[in-house]
Amino acid sequence: MKQIQLLIVALYLTFSASAQNKVKGYEYWFDNDYANKVTTAVTPVKQFSLNADVATTGLTNGIHTVNIRVVDNTEKYSSTLSHFFYKMPQHTAVNYLLVAYEYWFDNDYANAITVNTTAQKQVSVNDLISTPSLSNGIHTLNIRFKDNGQKWSSTLSQFFYKMPQQVSTAHKLVTYEYWFDNDYANVVTVNTPNQKQVAISDLINVQTLNNGIHTLNIRFKDNEQLWSSTLSQFFYKMPIKATVNNVITNYRYWVDNDFANATHITLPTSVKQLSLVDNLDFTNIPKGGHTVHFQFKDSLGLWSSVTTDSIVKISLPISNFSYTTDVKCDSTIYDFTDLSVDGDTYLWNFGDGATDTVANPKHTFYTPGSYQISLTVTDTLTMVDSTYLTTVSVTGNTAHSFSVTTCDSYTSPSGNYTFTTSGTFNDTIPNQWNCDSLLTIDVTINYATASTDVITACDSYTWINGNTYTASNSTATHTIINAAGCDSTITLHLTINKANINVTQDGISLTSSATGASYQWLDCNDAYSVISGEKSKTFTAIENGSYAVEVTQNGCKDTSACFTVTTVGIKSLAEASYKLYPNPVNDELTIESQGDINLVEVYSVTGQLLQTVNPQSKVIKINVSTYEQGVYLIKLHTTDGRIKTSRVVKN
Repeated sequence: MKQIQLLIVALYLTFSASAQNKVKGYEYWFDNDYANKVTTAVTPVKQFSLNADVATTGLTNGIHTVNIRVVDNTEKYSSTLSHFFYKMPQHTAVNYLLVAYEYWFDNDYANAITVNTTAQKQVSVNDLISTPSLSNGIHTLNIRFKDNGQKWSSTLSQFFYKMPQQVSTAHKLVTYEYWFDNDYANVVTVNTPNQKQVAISDLINVQTLNNGIHTLNIRFKDNEQLWSSTLSQFFYKMPIKATVNNVITNYRYWVDNDFANATHITLPTSVKQLSLVDNLDFTNIPKGGHTVHFQFKDSLGLWSSVTTDSIVKISLPISNFSYTTDVKCDSTIYDFTDLSVDGDTYLWNFGDGATDTVANPKHTFYTPGSYQISLTVTDTLTMVDSTYLTTVSVTGNTAHSFSVTTCDSYTSPSGNYTFTTSGTFNDTIPNQWNCDSLLTIDVTINYATASTDVITACDSYTWINGNTYTASNSTATHTIINAAGCDSTITLHLTINKANINVTQDGISLTSSATGASYQWLDCNDAYSVISGEKSKTFTAIENGSYAVEVTQNGCKDTSACFTVTTVGIKSLAEASYKLYPNPVNDELTIESQGDINLVEVYSVTGQLLQTVNPQSKVIKINVSTYEQGVYLIKLHTTDGRIKTSRVVKN
């Protein structure tokens, strides 16, 4: 069976009512659960003490708050008293007894002292505890207890101050001194006969002190020249009151029995006699007969007895009101309270086209915005009226429309929708009052574009991104803004072509390494001038000099390095082994060798192979009668793999 857990409220809560009122009941609730408060009536009394058991069955284990307040016979509640408490979990009843305790100083638990005791419900610790190892000054004594279930209690800690040991002597007081506030510079020192105790019964002059709160500080010195600690005491110096030339400094008045709303007036100039004519404000007093009460205060701070008179207030309508609100997202309810004076009829205008004629109306606003509220009150006898205006702000659900133009896609303000096409869409977000704001969005979607820039260039190319490329590239990109204001991504497709300007030299012959190209040989020593007719792959110099070739290949043109020829005029074949004659030649060219030539080739200066001869003897005859006049190249291939080139001229 579920047990009922009780909280023993041993607070002895005491509430006192005023002279006319009596406490007639109280209510309490736990935590913030005022909806489930418990209300209890009591016999009306002037003073009420609460000492009751409060059920906590429905609460979870842990920390909670109990809140209590009382109500008197005028239906006025006291302020709420709140108190924390901890609800323990229910346990099966066990006869627990204390069997030991331990204590230690400061944080030195390693040297804790454990004391075993006879098993008992309550342990009284009344032992002398030794502290010789502790330094003089402030320390903490910690102590806890263990029961026969081997459970330790929480630790109880207490500060104490260890005094230094003093040798006992017959100390006597010889002097004392005192000073006010922090003014030790003006300390007053008084010597006394040597005695164990000093009774101070002197009058202390405080004329130099300002009126108000001060501190008297005093300390004592003994015959060992040791001062006591300082004793300080607050006191209040009263102003000296005059007994002559008393004048009126203030007055107050109130109507009927409403002393709580009395009007207090401080005179700009104190006077012996005061005549009140046209100085009293009765504008907010209802029309009709009233009693007015007066009191006057003099320069001694004393109030006179009350003077009473009767008045009749004529009608003077003054419009005024207050209001409370009940705010919801779909509507806001205003509850108006009339605070007007002397009004017989009422006309309310709520600023949204609605009106009312009751004194204290309610009105509901459904659309957020600012509204000017007015109340006109009229005295039906004099037909005098008064109007009070105020502006109120109404919150709630709102609606808003806007247009947006963007690239590729648009995510709505709530983040719930992403639009990739143009159109009109709706979205909802919280507005500044945490209500719905319905958005109507006219969306225009423009799109990013992409293109490829195909380029063929020689050697290098500087692209629109400012980079210079010396090799083919198909990965570089560059982004610009297109006509729609979106990204336009351009991809480079670049082909870099180069002419092969490598040249091999064989004596007086230079041969370009380029294939499928056009050639033009140049004279480096003549500012790279063109050598007329030299457009073949191979060039044979007819005079010493420096030569280069301009190669046109793959749509690119480039010039090789210069090569120096210095052997023109030196026989290209050693006379001891080879003879080539006649040179110039008309019809037949004769070549004599030692028998080590295995192939003869005849080339035009353009590099065209014209004739091949396989020698059958040491004397080789080559018929050139059909050749046109000009220069020809004779290449002799030896049996050891060498190539010898000679230049002959055909007449």
